[in-house]
Amino acid sequence: MTGLYRLQAMLDILNTRELAIGIWLVIFFAFASIVAGRALLGVAKAAIAPQLISAFSLFATYVVFSIFFLSHVGLWDWPQLKTTLLWMVFTAPGMIGRMISKEEHPKLLRGWAKDSLGAAVIVELVTNTYTFPLWGELLLVPFLALIGGMLAVGEREARHAPTVTLLNWVLGLFGAFVIGRGVWMIVTNWASFATLATLRDFYTVPLLSLALIPFLYVMYLYVRYEIAFVPLSIWIKDKHLRD
Repeated sequence: MTGLYRLQAMLDILNTRELAIGIWLVIFFAFASIVAGRALLGVAKAAIAPQLISAFSLFATYVVFSIFFLSHVGLWDWPQLKTTLLWMVFTAPGMIGRMISKEEHPKLLRGWAKDSLGAAVIVELVTNTYTFPLWGELLLVPFLALIGGMLAVGEREARHAPTVTLLNWVLGLFGAFVIGRGVWMIVTNWASFATLATLRDFYTVPLLSLALIPFLYVMYLYVRYEIAFVPLSIWIKDKHLRD
């Protein structure tokens, strides 16, 4: 019974959107393990490659030290742990991926800071504070994933432009509805919304993203040096000359 109580306590921390995403991920991986077990095993082996493990270990260590510093100055506390973990799983990998794909640019650091403090932070707060019931979120997650996949495929060819335009309109209208609903719920529930916990949740993600910028910059330099020097192993066969 103790284990069930702990599980219930963990579930109570998550909102309905996070629960819906978790349920669909479990369903997806269960289905993938049955249909394409070997391919999934190959992906799992690639995910635990020494290079990736080392990179993740450095990232996790950096985040722990950042949290320790933020906690020391009074900007982080244990109630923000869920937001921090979600940031590590969903937001930070996207930042690292965009960092790797970016070409050298003189305003690189300014761009990262702008991304961390953009309007998307406010939109995320508005849309995630008051989510839909679980059954609604369970329907929305695959629906939005399907539209996102169709957009990714459609944008590759010009002949799909009308479909892409229609899908963008659908997403835009739905996004406007969700934002409008969120603003209405905040206004009508202002007393419960305007709390210190809400303020902490609001600044946790952008603060962690800003704190990650030095780590991103070091990784950016490392990746660019690797890209620059890897061809030398092809052009110069003598190891002593390369060194």
